[in-house]
Amino acid sequence: MEKREGLERNQISVYAAALVIGAGAGLISEPLGRSLEPLISPLLAVLLFGMFTMIPFLRLREALADLKFVAALLIANFAVVPLIVWGLLSLFPQPEAVTIGVCLVLLTPCIDYVIVFTALGRGDEKAMTAATPVLFVLQMALLPLYLRLFAGPEAAGLVQAGPFAEAFLTLILLPLAAALMTQLWAARSGGAGRTAEAAAAAVRRKYEALQEAGGDEAGSYAPEKAGGAADRAEAEGAGSAEAGGGRAVVGSGAADRAERMGAAAAGAPPIGTRVLDAAAWIPVPFMALVLIAFAASQVGRIAADPGPVLRVLPVYALFLLIMPPLARLIGRLLRLEAGSGRALIFSAFTRNSLVVLPLALALPGEAANAAAAVIVAQTMTELIGELVYVRAVPGLIWRDGKKPARKAAG
Repeated sequence: MEKREGLERNQISVYAAALVIGAGAGLISEPLGRSLEPLISPLLAVLLFGMFTMIPFLRLREALADLKFVAALLIANFAVVPLIVWGLLSLFPQPEAVTIGVCLVLLTPCIDYVIVFTALGRGDEKAMTAATPVLFVLQMALLPLYLRLFAGPEAAGLVQAGPFAEAFLTLILLPLAAALMTQLWAARSGGAGRTAEAAAAAVRRKYEALQEAGGDEAGSYAPEKAGGAADRAEAEGAGSAEAGGGRAVVGSGAADRAERMGAAAAGAPPIGTRVLDAAAWIPVPFMALVLIAFAASQVGRIAADPGPVLRVLPVYALFLLIMPPLARLIGRLLRLEAGSGRALIFSAFTRNSLVVLPLALALPGEAANAAAAVIVAQTMTELIGELVYVRAVPGLIWRDGKKPARKAAG
């Protein structure tokens, strides 16, 4: 557990190191780099399976409970973001393949590591986690329409139905189906005390470490495990927890005690739950492997023709600057609480690069290389922005409301 949490706390460093290793290998030996290209698709399939197991699909009703927050997410991601992307592409016209890559990545909201950065930025990561199924379903449904509207019929013609459908089936639908079956297996084998929480158990445990990593700037997952035993442990931890953003931050020690008490009450976790927990190890190392394989196989092409990547950097930089204040405005208009408002901001500018990368790779010939390169460039640009916004969002863009002063006694 501690080793996995260490990986998650240091994932940006892991990804930066992966890019350096991959790029170095590709520059030293281009044949070696090209030999890694066939590994990208199978690595992506495993990575997406791990990511999809972290999405609480079985808790969709919980996502819809906070209708105001869900409405804000939908307005920001599926109304405002498309308008901004259209404006940016009008200001900075791109070649057809690059336009497709930009549309693929900027028009799809993130459903995975946005939760990490939301927590570090003192946002409501629990609400963000619960809403991820809604975001995923809608972006997959709207993506074909977006491509035709934003890239135009000629550029959209590059998206050949056969390879695109094959990539969507093998690299998105099959990992998604496997993840759903794993969640159902864990829920059905978990017994009455675990059924409601099994689908999201890995998510909660994954981010308990964020509190330690981010101090009072990190959110936490309440240890809602094993019925009354967990409740007692949570109450014990909450007694000494600090209040943050209008909700108690439960100490990681209380969460650990809850897990131990829950295990004692319910016995060893069933196989399905253990498989779901094991899948929590997948995202960080496999994302690093994908970045190594991609950087090694593509760095030669990018070095030979850096134009496509350089041309999109202003688009990505402006997107990072524009979306947070717009999301704050939406949140204020809908009167969201501070935690929900911060979660909305992170969702508005954090994009879904790795889920759409297989679709870019399905484009024909050099179009695939160009589209994939600009998608990975967006990921790197965004990670730099995240490091700034985990401080700027709670400290500058959406601060906690001032507490009313106490009246003097007498």
